[in-house]
Amino acid sequence: MCDKNTMIILLIGILLIGGLAYVIGQNASKTIMLSDNINADKTTLSVSGNAERKVEPTLVTFNVGVETINENAEVSASENAEIMEKIKQALIAKGIPENKIKTNYYYINQDWIYPKEDVEPVIKYRTTHSLSVETTQISEIGKIIDACVKAGANQVGNVQFTLDDETINKIKKELLSEAIANAKEKADSMAINMNQKIVGVQSMSTSADYSVGYNYYNRLLESDVGQAAKVDTEIFKTEVTVNAYVSGVYYSE
Repeated sequence: MCDKNTMIILLIGILLIGGLAYVIGQNASKTIMLSDNINADKTTLSVSGNAERKVEPTLVTFNVGVETINENAEVSASENAEIMEKIKQALIAKGIPENKIKTNYYYINQDWIYPKEDVEPVIKYRTTHSLSVETTQISEIGKIIDACVKAGANQVGNVQFTLDDETINKIKKELLSEAIANAKEKADSMAINMNQKIVGVQSMSTSADYSVGYNYYNRLLESDVGQAAKVDTEIFKTEVTVNAYVSGVYYSE
């Protein structure tokens, strides 16, 4: 009898607990729905905004290198190192700090040269060392390149006008503010046309980037170096274009 009563009590308890859980679940669901429906009576307007600015560059970077070829790998590497040291000293003499001169790549390749058919190939070793150089001397870039060529460089290229980190971050912040204002202006205009007004923001995403200009200074062959060194090189700077974008969803009523 005791067991039977115990079973009944347990069943009643399970039913009560289940019912309570159901009620709590229902109330929780309603609470979430209530939260989601706070702005259910408002119109949503999706707009985008943008801002752009062309800026004078504050930095210029370029690659400068040396390629040497010899039948002896050690000699090829040694000759390359000797010329590269002269280039480095030429850069320092032009006021470029050592920490702004970095190795871009370095390698030694084995070349198989076939002078004639049915003749054993000649094995030569090609050593290539390229530096990446950064300077704020925008107007002096042509003279800096000429100094490298006179020091023995036979590879120069990838001249890029860009901005330093402090400048680009400052401009991005300013343009993002302008882009947000541009998006808000569009949202206001849309709301007015519907006889409404903007009352809030549902979501907003932003992004900013910039594009740089390149001046491709072609690789100088050994036979061209002497002639090239007699003429001052002029590299024309290009502006940097900075863009900011905003995508937002506004509430209106």
